[in-house]
Amino acid sequence: LISAGKTTALISFIGGTIILLLFYFTGSINFGFWGLRYIIIAGIINLIMLGVFVYKAWKSKVNRNLFLKASGLILLNIPLALFYFWFASVLQDTMRITLINTSKEQLTDIKLYGCEERNVQRLLAGQSETVWINIPIDCAIEVVYKVNGIKKTEVITAYTSKSMGKIMTFRIGTN
Repeated sequence: LISAGKTTALISFIGGTIILLLFYFTGSINFGFWGLRYIIIAGIINLIMLGVFVYKAWKSKVNRNLFLKASGLILLNIPLALFYFWFASVLQDTMRITLINTSKEQLTDIKLYGCEERNVQRLLAGQSETVWINIPIDCAIEVVYKVNGIKKTEVITAYTSKSMGKIMTFRIGTN
C-alpha cells in the first residue's frame, strides 16, 4: 500500500509535468484541456489514497510514521499542481510571437503595441526573436519598425483576448 502511494504521487507528478511541457512547447489548447482533465482525475485518485493513508495512520500505531510519510509525499503534489495551473493560465493569456525578418535589410526600432508594448532594438536580415506579450483585455497587436530609416506598420493580429494566447510566427518586413 505504501509503494502504491509513492507510485501514485510519482505518476501524478510525471504525468502533470509532461502535459504542461507539451502545452508550453506546442501552445495547443488541446493539451490545456487534457491538463484540466488530468488534474481532476489525478486529484481524485490522490485524495482517495490520502484518505486511506490518514485512516491507516490513525488506526495503526506500528506503521503510523510510514503512512504519514506517504501522505506527505502525496501532499507535495498539491503546491506543484497549483503552480502548474497558474503557469498554464499565464500561457493562455500570452501571445508568444516569433518575429522573423524576411527582408534583405536590417530592421530597427521595432515596437509591438496593442495589448502590451514590447521593443526589439533591431533584427538583421534573416534573424528572428521571440517576444512574449500579455493579453490583459480585447486588443490587436501591431508592429512598427524602420527599414532604411522609413517607418512601416504591420498588423500581427487584428483581434485577440484573454485565454486566446498562442505561439505564432510573424514574418516581418514582407510588405
